[in-house]
Amino acid sequence: MAKRILLKQTHKDRCNCIKYARSFVPSLPYALWTLGDKRRICNSKKPEVGAIAMMAVGLPWGHAGYVNAVSGKLITIKEANYIPCRLTMVKGTASELKIVGYYLSPKLRQKQATVNEKIALYVKRYKKNWKKSPVKSLINRMRVIYKKRV
Repeated sequence: MAKRILLKQTHKDRCNCIKYARSFVPSLPYALWTLGDKRRICNSKKPEVGAIAMMAVGLPWGHAGYVNAVSGKLITIKEANYIPCRLTMVKGTASELKIVGYYLSPKLRQKQATVNEKIALYVKRYKKNWKKSPVKSLINRMRVIYKKRV
């Protein structure tokens, strides 16, 4: 079960989850009133630090929070207004937190695309001997190194 921890309560947008999330990701679209609106802007199913998680709680409105950390299946989210006008931090799996998708900012999507393009180039180059290729382990190392930089 995910446990919520109260954070310092001085943020001006602590009574609105979307405004609080937008303070981290300014490119987050406007007019996100219902869970359906929040689902429409989701552009990823994979958690990334810096993304906005959309959650199916507080129906019909839904909920949003900033992805602060990802460690294996555990996701740490900073959120506002889950407890009325309070800032909280919660850690749990995507199913425990009822996450339906993530919004990645254009900048975060570009970084993700750059890594995927480099990987695709290596795969294309060594496709015939992929199982024997030392590039397979190199690609896995590249993923780890690049994630640490971001």
